[in-house]
Amino acid sequence: PKHIVASISYSVSPIMMPSKSSSDTVATSPMHMSGKFEARIIGSAVAGISELALFHPVDTIAKRLMSTETQLVILNSPAQTAMNLNSAIFRNAAGESVGRKAVSLFPGIGFGAAYKILQRVYKFGGQPVVKDALTKKYGSEFDERFGHKTGQTLLA
Repeated sequence: PKHIVASISYSVSPIMMPSKSSSDTVATSPMHMSGKFEARIIGSAVAGISELALFHPVDTIAKRLMSTETQLVILNSPAQTAMNLNSAIFRNAAGESVGRKAVSLFPGIGFGAAYKILQRVYKFGGQPVVKDALTKKYGSEFDERFGHKTGQTLLA
C-alpha cells in the first residue's frame, strides 16, 4: 500500500496569535474592530436574551408560588388544585388564552432585559477589549510595580 503524505499550509493572522511585547506582557487582540469583537458582542447579547427567555418565567412562577397565601394543593380534589395553581401562577391572566398566560410570566421584562443583556454584553463582550487595551498600555508598568501575577490580576 502506498502512504499518502499531505501537506497542510495555513497562515495565522496576528489577531489570533498572542504577541509578546518587550515586557513579556501578552496582548491577545488589537483595539480595532475585528470579527472576534463583533462575535463577542453578538454572542453575549444572545446569551443574555436566552437567559431571560428561559429563566425569567421560571423565576416568576417560583416567586408567585412562594408568595401565595392560598392553600394550593387540595388532596381529594385535583380539579381544585389545578384551578389554584392556575390562579397562583398566572394571576389576572388565569382565564385568558395560552398566549396571554405566557406573556403574564414576563412582568418587568423591559428593565430586566435591558439590565441582563447589557450586563452580559459588558462582561463577555466589552471586558476583554478593555482588559486588552489596559494590558497593552499599562501592562508593563503594572508588572514592574506589582509583579507579573499580581499586575495581571489587577488589570483583570
